[in-house]
Amino acid sequence: MSFRCKKEIHILHVDDEPGFADMAGMFLEQEDDRFTVETATSADEGLERISDRTPDCVVSDYDMPGVDGIEFLKTVRKEFPNLPFILFTGRGSEEVASDAISAGVTDYLQKESGSEQYAVLSNRITNAVAQVRAEYELKEERQRSQILFERLTQPTVEVEYKSNEPIVQQVNPAFEDIFGYDASEIVGNSLDDYVIPEEKTEEASQINQRVQAGGRLNSVEVTRRTADGNREFLLQNAVYEDGTGGFAIYTDITGRKQREESLNALQEATRDLMNAQDKQAVAEQAVETARSVLDQPINGLWLQDSDEKVLQPAAMTVESTEVVGAPPTYSEGESLSWEAFTANEIRIYDDVRTRPERINAETPIRSEIIIPLGEHGVMNMGATEPATFSEGDVSLARIFGKTVETALDRADREQRLRNQRSHVQRQNDRLDKFTGVVSHDLQNPLHVADARIKLARKECESPHLAEAADALARMEALIEDLLTIAQEGAKVQETEPTTLKTVAEKSWDCVETSDATLQSGTEHTIQADPNRLRQLLENLICNAVVHGGEGVTIRTGELEDGFYISDDGPGIPAEERDKVFEAGYSTTVEGTGFGLNIIEEIVEAHGWEIRVTDSKDGGTRFEITGVEIVE
Repeated sequence: MSFRCKKEIHILHVDDEPGFADMAGMFLEQEDDRFTVETATSADEGLERISDRTPDCVVSDYDMPGVDGIEFLKTVRKEFPNLPFILFTGRGSEEVASDAISAGVTDYLQKESGSEQYAVLSNRITNAVAQVRAEYELKEERQRSQILFERLTQPTVEVEYKSNEPIVQQVNPAFEDIFGYDASEIVGNSLDDYVIPEEKTEEASQINQRVQAGGRLNSVEVTRRTADGNREFLLQNAVYEDGTGGFAIYTDITGRKQREESLNALQEATRDLMNAQDKQAVAEQAVETARSVLDQPINGLWLQDSDEKVLQPAAMTVESTEVVGAPPTYSEGESLSWEAFTANEIRIYDDVRTRPERINAETPIRSEIIIPLGEHGVMNMGATEPATFSEGDVSLARIFGKTVETALDRADREQRLRNQRSHVQRQNDRLDKFTGVVSHDLQNPLHVADARIKLARKECESPHLAEAADALARMEALIEDLLTIAQEGAKVQETEPTTLKTVAEKSWDCVETSDATLQSGTEHTIQADPNRLRQLLENLICNAVVHGGEGVTIRTGELEDGFYISDDGPGIPAEERDKVFEAGYSTTVEGTGFGLNIIEEIVEAHGWEIRVTDSKDGGTRFEITGVEIVE
């Protein structure tokens, strides 16, 4: 196997859960811009990808169907014995770890919750690849080892063992810079005498024994003494074949460890952000978190007032007020903050005084990070000295900005839901009162009146009694339709596959159709509430029978995203079609005027749409669209 000399690191991530693999790839690429991550969902697919293009590192899950991670590793090792292979698994046990080590795994890392695990995984990948590349160069291009040694950006030292002591042969410039020891001072002496803290001597002794036995160190976290005090490093090595010495390669992770601590604290603070009740509470919590967790005492947050097209100050630290005074309002087309907001891009300025767009020409702020918060606004972090913010500060600011934006999104949704729930409380109360009046307070007097008419008919015959009975029957029909609208107008909650032809035929049997004819021309199965669909079809059929005239023919047919019901009756004039669904609209004395209104309610409850047009026979055609077709 050979490695390309390049800055990029091509990673193959094999995991049977595509969603997790894609998410992990995204986080890894955010951790290191050199990473490109390719995913596979099985060991077999992973082997095909390796054959097509050898990656720089393989990251694999353990518990996968078919071939598990250990068997996958064994297969890879047969052809690629030196390919970095990291087992990244949620199933952690001593047995799995032991099997992985026996199979030649490069590193073993257990999946955890939280995004900080990807920083650890990124370190492991970076160092595993760097180690293999270094070993390859040392082995294959020995004649250029000195140039490579000197150019390594990581502190590196070559040692040879004498009486079990690692005697320094040479150190590279990076070692001199970071450890603070001149090469002339340390070469020829024991490395341990300079870099091993007193409390770590036993650990160092074990490492020396392992190296002399030909053992490799894979990203071991160690504490080492420098001229300026103790620092944290990742240690890896490349050993001579005979075990008499080798190279120790250090990666300074002191800053990264501090960043991990900040991320952990940020994760804790995120819970408070997500529990904030409204956007103002989110703003106040975000400002305090940036001050206490990110160590950015000068910061503030502005929320958009969409009506006035301005960014209004929502929260600001006391330190900010002391430095800049009362916070400004940012108007459309003015200020660096408005530019970042409209571009939705984070902006970093080493010295804002060099920017003519700044809103305050005499601002005491020199360094500034402006973080857009989606459609909500911006958050600013500042300092009174130029070029204050490090890459770590900017990285944390990006992460924090996304967290605050998510919290504002959630608070916005929660507020809308609270408003909606309040509106539905109110609606239900009115509905309960309405149905109570209709079903009890109106129907009871109607029943009494009906009974009185029947008694009166026994005593006398009068055409007035017949007309009164007809009026009562019409009122009962009106009440029944009104109750249907009130009780069934809500959104359909559950649907199931329903065959249109079957429901249409059942609806036909339930309607007084006289000499009308039904021709069913649809085999669609749709997703619907079958009871309410049946009520819809019954009303449409009844409407066609009532208005279509003697011998009317009613047809059902298919549309690309729905169905239609048409007839060959007289049709509905174009100028009347916008009115037919209005409550109370009817063209006959007998009609209640609610039949088509009920149809519209059922259609809208399903999330469909309905329109009236001409049928090909000159009658009326009702088209229902936006329907989910099952088959």
